Amino acid sequence: MCYQLITCPFCSLFCDDLLLQIPNDLSTLQIPNCPKAHGHFMQLTQNYQSLPKYRGASISLENAIQHAAYSLQKARQPLYAHLDTDVQGMQAVFSLMEITKGILDHDHGSNFLLALQKGGCIGTTLTEIRQHADLVLWIGKVDLTANWPRFLEKIGDRAQHVVLGEVIGLSATDSIPISEINILDCILILRALLKKRVVQVSQVAGLSLNDLENLLNRLRGSQYGVIIWEQIADVYLIQNLCELVQELSQFTYFSVFPLLNNPTAIQVCTWELGFPFRFNWLERRYDPWQYDGQRLLKTQEVDLLVWIAHFHPPKLPDTKILQLVFSPFEPLPTQSPNVLWVPVGMPGIDQAGQVCRLDQVVMLALHQICSLGLLSLSDVIEAIVYRMSQR
Repeated sequence: MCYQLITCPFCSLFCDDLLLQIPNDLSTLQIPNCPKAHGHFMQLTQNYQSLPKYRGASISLENAIQHAAYSLQKARQPLYAHLDTDVQGMQAVFSLMEITKGILDHDHGSNFLLALQKGGCIGTTLTEIRQHADLVLWIGKVDLTANWPRFLEKIGDRAQHVVLGEVIGLSATDSIPISEINILDCILILRALLKKRVVQVSQVAGLSLNDLENLLNRLRGSQYGVIIWEQIADVYLIQNLCELVQELSQFTYFSVFPLLNNPTAIQVCTWELGFPFRFNWLERRYDPWQYDGQRLLKTQEVDLLVWIAHFHPPKLPDTKILQLVFSPFEPLPTQSPNVLWVPVGMPGIDQAGQVCRLDQVVMLALHQICSLGLLSLSDVIEAIVYRMSQR
């Protein structure tokens, strides 16, 4: 009996140790202990409904493509967002933006890239954490159980863990429950103490100055420390974390490891455009404030939202404008019914693809293991472009 190794596409760890019997037989698929992978594989491979939907009602693929082409052609400034896709998917998005122009933003990596531009940062990889790290400092709220079930397996059990916030799925740690707003105050005090400056407070967010000095001593006394966070909205906090790492590196080795949701789009933008996200295609200009996708939706400066979600069920923003969603998963219900969902094939399930792993140093191949009867994102966009050219 012959098996092949396949890569799981459902989080940016992209675990490549799943086993599938040759010829492909999904009933033989062997998935390690990962509830997220089990759930998504079951959802996509059993009783899958592939008809597009507009405002909750099923329509034909032909009508969906026609309506998408009309909406894109009519839009004055579309916003392309989320961008949870593979290399070929991003290249297809670029081919569409060549015609429609618009704004490009990513809702998970933009704040980190913005902080990175202020002064750089020291990063690390999964292998380095596993082999060298002896202290991990978690920042903010991180849900390992729901979003990264196998992350602790990847980094091993060599390191001690300290939590400033809450980490779901992590046990045997020194945990300090604290809100994101108060975390910034703590980081600023840690930086001041590290520089031996006078601190004129006795406590911060319920932590005494002595507690913070003890934490600093643990950070400074480590041989290889890592700061990990999942989603932090405050760019200033991310920037201070990066600067804290640079300052700690004068005493020991320290690095950051942000848990980004599929950094493939970040890498492809760098290769293809030479710009990060928050980019205006028409003006060929980058502006991290003016082209912030959330701000544009809030101020209604865009009139169409194009949402790409290959690997996770779409969680759409609350907006009144039309949302054109390309995803194998039907979008989760929102207050706004103005949604056109066009199901597309998923790399790693019913088509091949290439993705960039979480630590952004390894590209992995995704293999086709079954057929859902869906067109790829590239094929759907090609059909939309063709329909636009016929108008």
